[in-house]
Parts: sequence; C-alpha cells; structure tokens
Amino acid sequence: MVVVNIMSLLPRFPGDDVTAADHNDLVNELRRRTLVEGPRTSAAAPYPHPWRTRVVADETAGKWKVTLVAGFVNDVEASVAYLKAGDPRAWTMPDDYPTSRISGDVCERSWRESGEAAPFISLDTEEDFVAVADAGRPQAFRTAEAWEKDLFVASVYLYARPRGIFMARTLPSRYRTWAGKMPSRTTSSMLATRELAKIYVLRGSDPADQQAFVKQEEFWDLFAAGVEPVKLLPDYKPIGGSFGGIGLGFADAALGTFNFFGDFITDQVNAALAQIGWQTNSVEFWTV
Repeated sequence: MVVVNIMSLLPRFPGDDVTAADHNDLVNELRRRTLVEGPRTSAAAPYPHPWRTRVVADETAGKWKVTLVAGFVNDVEASVAYLKAGDPRAWTMPDDYPTSRISGDVCERSWRESGEAAPFISLDTEEDFVAVADAGRPQAFRTAEAWEKDLFVASVYLYARPRGIFMARTLPSRYRTWAGKMPSRTTSSMLATRELAKIYVLRGSDPADQQAFVKQEEFWDLFAAGVEPVKLLPDYKPIGGSFGGIGLGFADAALGTFNFFGDFITDQVNAALAQIGWQTNSVEFWTV
C-alpha cells in the first residue's frame, strides 16, 4: 500500500502559484480517499417493492393478465386464490401441492411461484372495469389523443381477515389479493380492504385499440390490527322508550316531566355507540 502525503501535493512555498497539475493531483487524491456509493451491479439489484403491479395484454383484445410482487401482512404472505379444480386460468393443481395451502376448494397460491404456470389474475375490460367520468379523469388522460378514447379503471386490492373468534371457533388469519371492481364496505363484513394499485384502460372505437396503464398505490409491507367495538357502558343494551325500559317504571310518574330529556339523552347515547361500533369494527392498516 502506497501512502501519499496530501501536503506534498500543495505548493512548495507560501505564495507559489497553484498550477493546474497540482490542483488536479490534489482533487484526484481526495476523490480516491472519499467513499462514494457507485451504481449497483445487476447481481446486486435492490429488492423489488412488494405489491408492485404489472399488467400485460392477453391473446384476446380486452383481456388482461395482472401480476404482483409478493407482499406480507403480519409476516403472513398474501396469496392469490385459484380453484383446486377447473380454474378458468387453465391451471392444474400438482399432486404434491402443499396441503397447508389448500382451503376447501381454493388453493392459496404464492406470487413467488415462477415458470410457465406462474399465477396471475385475469381481468376483462367489459366485466371487471368501470367507466371513468370525464370530470374524474386523471391529468395524464386529458391529452388530445386520450380525450378521443373511453377511459376505464379497475382496482388491485388486498382483503384481510385478522385472526379472530366466530361462533366459539378460532378463525386463522387470511390475506388475499384480487383485482376488479373495488368491493363496497359493509358494517357486517369481517373483511377489510386496501387498494394496492389502479389499472386504467384507454379504449378507442376499435375494440382492439386498448392500452393498459398502472398507477401504483402501495409499495410497502403492511401491518394489520383487529379493532373491537368500544363499549362505553358495561352490559349496555339500547333503550327504546322512557326510564321504564330499564326497570325504573316507578319513577315515570314522579319524573314524567323529565322523560323527554331522558329519551333525548338515550337516543344520543344509542347513536354514539352505533357510530363507534361501525367505525372501529374493522381492520386498520398502516405502513411500516
């Protein structure tokens, strides 16, 4: 190892002119000693973002194949559902397919499977997309060329069921990915959803004139936590009438004047509890 004294690269005596050669030698030596991160080699490519969505056209116009980079929720991989037998994507379950990935008639396939039989999600422009109104068009589709075509959108989404108990039976955690029209949320649903990407399709007057574009919405693995309804009052039951509804009928005569106020407060409490239950009986997501 050759050690170079940087001071030797400076002018010999104070006041001497700094030549271009001296300056270049000094800069080159400093650059050599400075650690700088260079371009990555192909063998050291960064880890691809989870949920990254790709779409390619199928053999038939208006048919699309959607693939994702595998993502995880609570260290559990989100799968893609395939039918055990007769799946329309022409997939045949191998005889040695792991039983742990079979749920009834559904196989929980991994996005990490590769080869000719790698999993994908099929989409049809006519059935799985919804038309985008002119006022709702993203800026990217407001060009003169795009205005001449119809715009459709579908969602790639994750739906999750956290581990819980139903009818005294433990339900395992389950996280699946799917694509199509985003499902509407219902208060009674045990599932929660999160949009991972949007797929836009521009279609011209010729049915074969179709182009697909992906807008990525999520890049990171997710953490999900089950949230139970909040109980403000122990053993609370909604009240429909006056104080008599809770066994205080004897007070009605004496407090008849106040029944209106009591019913008003009761209605407010009922409404508050119903709202709290609707808002929190779900799965909340956030990125990590």
